[in-house]
Parts: sequence; structure tokens; C-alpha cells
Amino acid sequence: MGKNLYNGGLMKKEFVFRLTLVGIIALLVYQFGVKPMFSPEYFIQKGRNIDWAKGRISAGDGQYDVIVVGEEPDGITAAVSASRLGAKTLLISGGKELGGTVFKSLYLDMEFQQGSRGERLERGMASELADRIGKDITVEKYKNALYELAKQEKNLEVIYNTELSAPILDKGAVTGVIVSSGGEKRNYTGKRLIDATRDGKLLEMSGVQYFTGSEDLNLEHKYQPVSLNFEVDGISPSRLKTFISKNKSGFTGIVSRYDTTYINSRIGDFRVIGEDNGRPVIQCLELVDLDVSDPKAVVAAYRIAVNEAKELTSYISKQFGELKGMTFSKAAESFYIKENRHFKGEYVLSVNDILDNRDFNTKIALASSPVEVGKFAEIGRKYILGKPAQYSIPLGCIVPLKVENLIMTGSKISYSSLAATSAAAVSTNMTVGESAGAFAVYSIVAGKTPREVLLNKSTGGLEEFTGLIKKQGVFLPEFKIPNKNASNWYYADVRKLNSLGLVAGGIMNDYRFSAEARQVDLATLLLNGVYRVAREKYTLEFDSRLRPFFINDKLTKEKLGEILIALYGVRADKGREYDKACGMGYVNSTLQLTLKDKKVLTLDDVYNASVSNIQLYTKKDIPD
Repeated sequence: MGKNLYNGGLMKKEFVFRLTLVGIIALLVYQFGVKPMFSPEYFIQKGRNIDWAKGRISAGDGQYDVIVVGEEPDGITAAVSASRLGAKTLLISGGKELGGTVFKSLYLDMEFQQGSRGERLERGMASELADRIGKDITVEKYKNALYELAKQEKNLEVIYNTELSAPILDKGAVTGVIVSSGGEKRNYTGKRLIDATRDGKLLEMSGVQYFTGSEDLNLEHKYQPVSLNFEVDGISPSRLKTFISKNKSGFTGIVSRYDTTYINSRIGDFRVIGEDNGRPVIQCLELVDLDVSDPKAVVAAYRIAVNEAKELTSYISKQFGELKGMTFSKAAESFYIKENRHFKGEYVLSVNDILDNRDFNTKIALASSPVEVGKFAEIGRKYILGKPAQYSIPLGCIVPLKVENLIMTGSKISYSSLAATSAAAVSTNMTVGESAGAFAVYSIVAGKTPREVLLNKSTGGLEEFTGLIKKQGVFLPEFKIPNKNASNWYYADVRKLNSLGLVAGGIMNDYRFSAEARQVDLATLLLNGVYRVAREKYTLEFDSRLRPFFINDKLTKEKLGEILIALYGVRADKGREYDKACGMGYVNSTLQLTLKDKKVLTLDDVYNASVSNIQLYTKKDIPD
């Protein structure tokens, strides 16, 4: 019996041992096999240095497969992407270091966007760069991460302090660039060129069409606010961050009450970034209504903004005893300019593409930032057109019109001015750059120009290209996310008004369809809508006809009639304005039925009336 007990004990120990061993193996499989597949790093490692094009392309002596002009982060990801696929690649930096405006403006933004399920949308190299930087971002860490990203690529050559002089053109195709370095001119030729400069110098010199600021809305010299970031002394970044975190509501409230000394200054979201020299970098100061195309205006505004930064620092230090020793140290070398030129491509991403959560079958990146139109808001107010769950950016946005062999990346690519406020985030630009580099290589291997690959959809080449960038780590899942407002009958009108930047749904995309309307709601939409659709129709006399209705009184049917009669400048008997407006076709038949038993109009009625009358008055359709 003892023997049986002994054997039973052995069997039990053996069972426990085996069970433990199976558990250890399962843990190892999960830790090193399964778990990485759910992390961004899996997508990076999966595609690193795959040399997909090796043996399929070969640059001749003195020639490159891909030339990237511009040292912005998206230019670096474009160059590294092309290099990793096996292309002989040249990256031309105008400055002495990589990063461009990131370092000149101290604009360190590595905040990733979240998708509809809370997942990170930017993966691939954007994630790789973030992992290299670590949790606490600083200028030096950012700089080192960019250098390391480029340095490790065996197929990539980087040249510095080299200015673009001119493109080399041959029958409408860009075949190289002429650059200046150390007073000497040099020629570099390549099969594909990528413009990653901040303002699209290569695109402009090659003859690609563009508009500036909000010119697509008939608003000249209207740009997104610029930022001036600055360093402070007398306190460590960690201490300042801790103080703000513990006193968030009080700190935010007091800072928001700061009375700016310059009429066009405003305080945005307050962020603190660590610096390697121990000084915090503060990001919060913005200037609106600055014409960034005017160098003299920019220089003058910079001086004013530096003084504003000094005053703001002094104000904060006086308001909080714990921050008493905080002093202004120095301002960034230049403004962070979010918007300047918008170059036209085979597809122009619209604001409704974004707010409709559109999933293109030619997508190259995902994004989810809100459409924030601060350039149209009053000083001190935010103006958010809407917030997408997530949307995709199509390949056509990086293929410029008319010129061959040229690809573009960065905030200047083919977005409408409204769409750019969401799509041109730094992290999104890096993903677009990564896809652009891969597309350059893919088109070379395919033996077609980028435009031919894009437009010749019957070959299945686009599916192969999408598979290629997915393998490199770009996150491109299929999705279908309906807009919650799409079922509302009046949403068609909202889409048209959105395309003009005239209505604000905010973060919740709430257009308050059933809210009671005021006279000013309709008058504002009509006046601004006519201006943005057909500026030639706007006159001071036209303006004066609508200004009397810029009041907060309720919008009744009778007042609707008065406003519409005033819009067209026609006469009507007192008290008969609504009947006259209906008879003239200013109030469409559908709206007449809706208003039959209404005393006060709601905002959905206003959206419908404004769209139909903007189009009728201007004789132009509002694109949606």
C-alpha cells in the first residue's frame, strides 16, 4: 500500500510538473508570440528592412531611385520608407539637422489619434519614433530619434545645408533637382521625387497649382492661427507639470483670464514639454489673423508675440506663489505655422469626407482629429466644425496634378483648407510620408508613373500597394462608421454649410436641429454664405440690407419673409413679406409645408432656407 501511495505521489508530482511546464510554455508563447501582435511594435518589426524592391530596380551611376526634398518629419519617414524597400534614396535637408520646423518652432507634438474603438491610428514609423523618444518628449530626444531612424538605413544618403535651386524637367516630368551647397551648384537625378518641404518649394517650381490659406472659400489672407512656443526658467518641467496637474481647474481658469496686450493674441490649450537643459517649453500662445505669406508682417508679429510671452510668464508667476521664481527664458526661433499653401492633387480631401467618416479603398493613412476652424472664431473662442470617429486619407491627395514623377507629403498636400485643420497633424503627416515613400518605390517597380498607378485601377495594383504598406506597418483596417446625423432629412443642407465652414457641430457633432432659431442665425448664414460662394455678389449695400437682422430675437415666419425680401432687395407690403417670399420662390414648397403650423422656426429650417437662398441668390451650387 505504501508503494501505491509512493507511486501515486510520483504521478501527482509529475502531473504538477507537466502542468507547470505547459503554463510556462503558454506564457512564453503569449509574451513573445501573441502579445506583440496586438502592439504597434509588431507592425514595425514585421516590415523593417524587407527590401521588397531589391533586384527589381537599379539606379544608374550618379542616379537615385527616390529623392526626398525636405527635412520635416514626414520627409524623413518618406525617405526611410523608400530605403527600407530597397530603393537607393537621397534625403536633401535645407538645414544643418533633421526635423525642420519642429525644432525651429519648438513644436513637439507626438500625440497619437484614436480610432472609433480607442485604438492608435498612427503606427509604423510614427510608433517607432515615439518608442525611441520614450514617455517624456524633449527636443534632444526628438532630434536623436530622427537621426537614428535615418542613420540605420543602408540605402539612404542624407545631405545637409543644401538649398533647392530648381527642378530638372523633361516633357512635363521631374527627373531631378538642382541644388546649392556651400556656394556650389549640384545636380541630382532620380526616378521619383518627393516634395517634403514645408511650403512646397519643389511643387511650386515645377508648376503645380495651389491656393493659399482659405482662398478656396473666397477668403484671402485668412490662415490658421500661428503658435509661438517659449522656454521658461526658474522651475523644472516636472515641477511645473505636477503643479498644473494638482491645480488644473484653478490654473486653467486664472490663465484664461489673462488679458492679452496684443489684440490678435489668444491663449490656447496650455501644454508643458520638457527640455534637456532643464527648462520647460510652454505651448499655448497663438496669434490669429496673421498673413503668413507676408514676411514683413510675420517678423513684426513675432516681435509682438515675444513680448506677449514675457507678459504672460510674468502674469502666471505673480498669480501663483509656487511659481514665483518662474521667468521668461527665450522664445522659439520661429512661429509654428500650420497653414500656408494647399497644392492640388488628383483628389481633394473635403471636410465632409472627414465628418462622414469616409473609408477610401485607396487609403494611405487614418486620422480622427476634429475640424477646428479657429481662424473664423472670435478672439478667445474655439470653433469646432465637427469631430469624426475616424476617416481615411486617399492616395490621390499625394499625387499632384499635371506634373509626372512627383509626389507630395506634409500639411500642404491636396486637402481643402477646412480639411487640413484635421488631416495635417504631425503624426498623420508622418504616416502619409511613410506611404508616399513606399508608393514612389512601388510605381518604379510597376514601370508606371504615380498617376498611372493611381488611375489604372483595373490592374489590381492598388490592392498590391495597400498590402505592401500594411506589411510595412501602416494601420489600414476596413471600416464602416455612419454619421449619426445622416438620417436627418436636413443633414444634406448641413453638409453644404459644412463645406463653407459655416456651422459648428462641436465635438459631439450636435447641430441642434430642433433648437429655436434667432434672426441672427439666418442673417449670418446668408451674408457669409453669399460671400464664400460668390464674392462678387457681396457689396456694402448688400451687407447693409442684412445687418439689421443681426439680433437675438426669435425667428418667426414673418421675420423669415422680411429677411429674404431684404436679401433680394425687393419690396413687399408691410405684414405680407412672408407671402411675397413664398410667391417669389424664396421659401421652397417643402419648407412651406414644414412651417405651416410653426410659430418660431428651428435651426433645421434655417439650414434649409439658407442653403436654398444662397444658391438661388448666387446662381451657384454649393458643393458638398
